[in-house]
Amino acid sequence: MIELIIFDFDGTLVDSMWVWQEVDRQFLKNREIKVPQNLQNNISGLSFTETAYYFKDRFNLDESIDDIKKEWLSLSKKLYRTKVSFKKNAIKIIKYLYKKNKIICIASSNHKQIINSFLKQKKIDRYFKKVITGCEVEKGKNSPNIYRQICKDLNVEYKNILLIDDIMESIKTASSLGIKTAAIFDKYTYKDENLEGKADHYIYDLIEIKDILGNYSSGG
Repeated sequence: MIELIIFDFDGTLVDSMWVWQEVDRQFLKNREIKVPQNLQNNISGLSFTETAYYFKDRFNLDESIDDIKKEWLSLSKKLYRTKVSFKKNAIKIIKYLYKKNKIICIASSNHKQIINSFLKQKKIDRYFKKVITGCEVEKGKNSPNIYRQICKDLNVEYKNILLIDDIMESIKTASSLGIKTAAIFDKYTYKDENLEGKADHYIYDLIEIKDILGNYSSGG
C-alpha cells in the first residue's frame, strides 16, 4: 500500500525548468561567459549548493558560494512569483491525495525559500507534510540521502513510497532503495533524460497517479 507520495518540484509539479535555464544564461551573460552545451546535463540532480560549487569551479568565479546563491535567488524569485504555474492537474491530484489521507512531500534540488514561497502564494502549502531540499542532506538527489531522511522523519518504509520525478538520476537513486517510481514527461528535459521505460511507470499527466495508486491498493 502506498502511504507516501514524494514529488519533485521543478519539471514535475510546476512548469519551471525553463526558469533555471534562463537564470544560468543571465548569470553567465553578466560575466561574458557563453552557456556550455552540456551544462544542464552536468548539473542535473545536484543540490542548490552543489550547483554553486560546480559553477565556481567550472567558470573560475571569484564570488563566494553564498554570493552565487544569493544572485540566483534574486534572478529567480520574480520569475517564480509572476511566470511559473503548476503543471496540468497538479492541484487536483494534490487535493485528491490529501483526501485519501496520503502523506505528500516534496524532495527538490531547488532552494527551500523558493518552494515554500511558491506554495504559500498558491495557498496549498498546508497539503504538504514535508519539503526537503538537497541542501539539507549531505548530498543532492544523485545520492539516496534525501530519501533516507524522509523515511526516517516520517517513519515510512521504502516499499510504501511512490516518487514522481522528471530526472533520471533521481529515479535511479529512488529505485535502488526499493521506492516505487513514476517518471513524468517534461517538455524541457525529455530529450536529455529519455525516461520512458526507465521507471516503474511513465506518465504525461499528474492525474494518472490515481491509476498508479490503484495498482498498489491491495498492498506491495
